Amino acid sequence: MTVFRCRMCGVRQQLSGSVALDAVCTSCGNDLHTCSNCIHFDTSRPKECRKPVPVRVTNKTRRNACELMTPNTVQEFGSDRPAVVTPDGGAVSSQRAAFDALFSKKK
Repeated sequence: MTVFRCRMCGVRQQLSGSVALDAVCTSCGNDLHTCSNCIHFDTSRPKECRKPVPVRVTNKTRRNACELMTPNTVQEFGSDRPAVVTPDGGAVSSQRAAFDALFSKKK
């Protein structure tokens, strides 16, 4: 599952397309339309951006009006995986129960 997380606190954010200019984190209240939350943000590049921007944005964690801002989404694994299914067709909720279902001796 692809998710967008606040760079300041790491909390998952609801995203419907692009990030609004006035969007703030639901947890910490920091701005979301910032360079630090953008996929093009790169401290090793000129003006700290992979895109050709006309002027350098000085504060990377404050709201800005950059039209090139693209949310830095990440791939999250584990949260949308299906439950483990036992040989008899039942679902297993815990890892230990899944292990026991696979390797226990049948009576």
